Amino acid sequence: VLCMRLIRAGHWLFGVTVFYFACNALYIGSYLSNPYVGNLIETRTLFSYNAFYFLIAGLFLLQFFAGEKGVARAKFFRDIQDVLLVSCVVNSLYVLAGYFGGFGQLDSHGGISGFIDYESINGVAIAVLLPLVISRNLSWISQVTLCLLVISAIYFTGSSAPVLAVAVVLFVYFLKFLGEKKFSLPTAIFVAFIATLVGYYLLGEIVEGKEIFNDTGRFAAWKVFMGAWVEELPVLWGSGPGTYAPFAVQTQMNTGYGISGTAGNFWIYLHNEWLQTLYETGVIGLALTTSLFFSVGFKYYRKGDYQHLAGLCAYGAASLVVFPTRYFYGAVIGAYFLLRG
Repeated sequence: VLCMRLIRAGHWLFGVTVFYFACNALYIGSYLSNPYVGNLIETRTLFSYNAFYFLIAGLFLLQFFAGEKGVARAKFFRDIQDVLLVSCVVNSLYVLAGYFGGFGQLDSHGGISGFIDYESINGVAIAVLLPLVISRNLSWISQVTLCLLVISAIYFTGSSAPVLAVAVVLFVYFLKFLGEKKFSLPTAIFVAFIATLVGYYLLGEIVEGKEIFNDTGRFAAWKVFMGAWVEELPVLWGSGPGTYAPFAVQTQMNTGYGISGTAGNFWIYLHNEWLQTLYETGVIGLALTTSLFFSVGFKYYRKGDYQHLAGLCAYGAASLVVFPTRYFYGAVIGAYFLLRG
């Protein structure tokens, strides 16, 4: 019913995508007829990590309750944006408090976690909301203060993935500058401030002789897991949402491969949202997802909505190296950017 309402309302690509994911989920839920599923208990438990696929449908249903068009729809998205902005500020404060207070430190990594127990994704969740923070109608002092707070939190997470997201935000705003040949004062302050801090961060990494972006074994892992997927699983429709983890553990047990090359330290995420979508939902699922992503991005570009375009592009770029939609908070942010368009 929801998919038909989406299609009738003109959101045919969204409706088809939701319908495909729902059918794919029902398929892997039929354990007796699905020969590709892993351990029954593992699959049912890990299925909850794919909240994003169903969260989109849930948020869109809420949009229909709020009203498909007009003032009600605008208010609905304003309310969501306000919640996200407040969460961004509170999350940034939490990260800083954790850094200076000595809590939130991850055992397996060097960063500060914040809302999410994985510093890369938490930093990305903060970074992709930067354009919404600066777009608020505030005094330039307030905007600079918020930027300082958010960028400081991103830095103290200790991860390079959020830096990639911020770099994409800057690139989109640079395109805005080329198109308009001018910046408003708040936007100019924002771009100059962020560019200075990012440049300082990168320069510090170079001077200290560290890797700016450390792949932590991602490239080798992608080769191993996607190779096993091509050889053993259906390429067209994938293994099913939520099935990567049990298959990955089985692959690592068979090959002796683990994260950073250490056997027994299992990868349960592919550390690439796009590749994991391909793994779990196949060529069809990835084609629908990328089509939806680019169609929404084009709508933002055509409307001149560079705030949301920057956030969407940063989210998509960061998803090349992390997995934000595997956490509920990151899934809410991703769903907002897709629905808002």
